[in-house]
Amino acid sequence: SGLMATAEKAYGKRDRDKALASYRKALELDPKDSKAAEGLKRAEALVKHDGRWMTKAEKESAVADVLKRKKKRFGELMALGKTAYEKRDREQAMKRYRTALGMFPDDATAAKGLKRVEALVKHDGRWMTAAEKNRAVAEKAEAERKEKRYTELLAGGEKAHAKWDDQGAANAFKEAAGLF
Repeated sequence: SGLMATAEKAYGKRDRDKALASYRKALELDPKDSKAAEGLKRAEALVKHDGRWMTKAEKESAVADVLKRKKKRFGELMALGKTAYEKRDREQAMKRYRTALGMFPDDATAAKGLKRVEALVKHDGRWMTAAEKNRAVAEKAEAERKEKRYTELLAGGEKAHAKWDDQGAANAFKEAAGLF
């Protein structure tokens, strides 16, 4: 009948209200119409998701698709966060890890990544880990120690040379040369 065609068309378009009204009207006219009864059950089973009526299977599929896209974006953010961290771009790394945690707040890997970024310290205008800073400070101290020793040895070599102590001067200059 025309009423059933209208109901099926409305159901196909997920126009729940129109489908329900058409199926009910068809059942009023013929209470034994099994197709109208089945159609009414299907229309009543439609659920609202993101402002649209859909079957439970369609909703589950839509939710799964959203989750899949969300997980993909999460993976991209984690990779970008790691790359930024490795480049010591603290601002970008924090932004990426925070966004990732906003998507999945309980993710331990994202939380650990953010913690590592937050632990970066600024030294000589660059962001680095505490170990890198300690190494840089130690290297700088060692370089300063060598520079001081080098200067002392050159001065000692010059003094020895001025006193005609060629062996003392040679030893001092040789040790100075070996520092670098």
